Amino acid sequence: MLEEFWTVTHLLLARPWFSGAALAVWATMAWRGGGTSWHVMRFPATLFHELAHFLAAALLGARPSRLSLVPRRLPADRMEMGAVTFEAHWSTAGLVALAPLVAGLATMALSWQLALEGDSAAYGAWFALGTVAGRPSVVDWALAVRYPLSGLLGLAACALVLVFGFQPP
Repeated sequence: MLEEFWTVTHLLLARPWFSGAALAVWATMAWRGGGTSWHVMRFPATLFHELAHFLAAALLGARPSRLSLVPRRLPADRMEMGAVTFEAHWSTAGLVALAPLVAGLATMALSWQLALEGDSAAYGAWFALGTVAGRPSVVDWALAVRYPLSGLLGLAACALVLVFGFQPP
């Protein structure tokens, strides 16, 4: 037990990239956390997540009409951190819904390249952003399932990022 503690402590102090990964895991686990300070800290990830939806909708012709970054409380003590309204179509809705996952994986691939180049501080920041912001919400997954063809295309885009984004330089 003590040996495990020292190993984790060594990784946190001596390896900045591990600190970024630990921050990402903590932030993901604390997702359902509360308080205004949590929402303020989460704003960059919310901005990244909602912009991924908005840009995907614009690029795919789904006509995004509203972008909201104001948190609001939902029933069952849930929070909506942001929202994008667009025209759902069978050919694009799943791709738009999974856009944050694709963008998050691409950001994590960028962090991987930065780590290979030795920039461990930038690696941690980009890895944390990609991990937290790239996680699709329940609404995102529901939309991807509701429009399965374009949802599968979104997952295929994720697979391409995984295959080609994490290659050594």
